[in-house]
Amino acid sequence: METKKYRQLHMMAAFLAMEPIEALMSIARELGGGSVTKEVQIFIHEQCINKKICRNYPPSQLYVKNFLKKFIVEAESQLIEVLEVLYEQYTQYLTYCKDSDLCQNAGKCYRTILFMFPSSNHFPLAWHENQQIGEPVTMTVTLRSSLNMLEGGTGCCIWPSSLFLSEFLLSHPELFSNKCCFEVGSGVGLVGICLANVKASKVILTDGDLSSLSNMKFNLETNQVAIMGKLKQKDYQDPTSTTQVECRYLTWELASAEELQNCGAEIGSRCNL
Repeated sequence: METKKYRQLHMMAAFLAMEPIEALMSIARELGGGSVTKEVQIFIHEQCINKKICRNYPPSQLYVKNFLKKFIVEAESQLIEVLEVLYEQYTQYLTYCKDSDLCQNAGKCYRTILFMFPSSNHFPLAWHENQQIGEPVTMTVTLRSSLNMLEGGTGCCIWPSSLFLSEFLLSHPELFSNKCCFEVGSGVGLVGICLANVKASKVILTDGDLSSLSNMKFNLETNQVAIMGKLKQKDYQDPTSTTQVECRYLTWELASAEELQNCGAEIGSRCNL
């Protein structure tokens, strides 16, 4: 992939995933050859803040406000003219975030995770079937999650281990395809969404918290993963329709060995670490 295109994709991915602002600023400088140029500003405005997925599933308003503040201050310190539209957006987010209690709904926001692979040659999966051979493969997963663990609980956080496991199973779909997979403490449902996309025969997702289970189901529906007993009448073409996905309430401490064995799982995982 061309270096510029890769850096742009990296910038967009970091913004959508709400990576630390300092990391985002570092990518912006790299994209602009050491400074936040006008070209970089246009890209951030059009492909990050105003991207359709951000309008439909907005990241934390406070996060965007703090990023814009940092970005504008750096541009001004380098005597670089700042786009008027960025000033306008910053003003809007200042207004949105005046009352922190109104800034987010119940301490939740959306994070969009972008998985990227070098070529579609090695990944014969439904989620990139329209991409040409040799092109980089990308897959996006949008998740409603907690702003922090204190406000939303552990089950609504995106754990680093789930990101690593998701990347692994997307890189090695042959290990999970046509397998019955069982996950303990599924949280936001990221691993389950990826398992459905690599054509696991059945995916059983569990959590011991009812609010986390409800949020998990919301994320599955958002990413067009059909849950057993639901979504059968949806008018979209579901790329994961061959996978049976089941969501169960399960408290790990109280689960019996017999109950776990009756699941018929061939692969099990736990990612809330």
